[in-house]
Amino acid sequence: MFCYDHNTLIIMKFIFNTVKDQLEPVVTNSKGEYEINVDLQWSGTITPTKQGYTFSPPYYNFSNITEQQNMQNFIGNYSHSLWTFDVSNYKHQGMITAIVKDDNENLIQSEKDILAAFVNNECRGVSSPSPVSDGKRFFLQVWSNENSENMYFKFFDSTNNKIYNRVLPDVHFIPDLEYGTILSPAVLKVKQPYHIPDANNDGKVDIIDAVDVLKYITNFQ
Repeated sequence: MFCYDHNTLIIMKFIFNTVKDQLEPVVTNSKGEYEINVDLQWSGTITPTKQGYTFSPPYYNFSNITEQQNMQNFIGNYSHSLWTFDVSNYKHQGMITAIVKDDNENLIQSEKDILAAFVNNECRGVSSPSPVSDGKRFFLQVWSNENSENMYFKFFDSTNNKIYNRVLPDVHFIPDLEYGTILSPAVLKVKQPYHIPDANNDGKVDIIDAVDVLKYITNFQ
């Protein structure tokens, strides 16, 4: 059984939630395939979830299952608005499973937070946190036409309505990249922007102020 992107039929990764009997969420593999093992005569609902996507069908209902269920596939439609891109423009994909922290090692994972990947200011993937058994993870699918290129990140903190343009470390993209797992996620850290003061009080911030600050730090005369 699979999940596909609506426009390109490229297989995506999604998390599935099942209701009744409180089954653990299931994550598809890198090919978009998923499998859920249930007891005989199990009843419940399988619902695909991924921030920024709607699905067709939105769910499957099952009642008193007595045999294997095949072809329970979903089509995902991308709908993020802050940063947008068209997956049909790219032929290679990778998956980043991550958590995001601030400089004080605090997790940042509100429901409406957004982690995005970029190359030369071109968005290559977006994700919001999804719940797993021990917290939340960003399942960020990234895209490229190159066999090797550097990707950097930006982060939208919905709680403080703030965009971080520095999120470290960068990632070296290769086709079928797998960076981080649910149990051992990649750790990305947002960085505050540098602020250089108007050191000489001339009403503007320029290279002279930067030199003055450097002199002060190094005690250079």
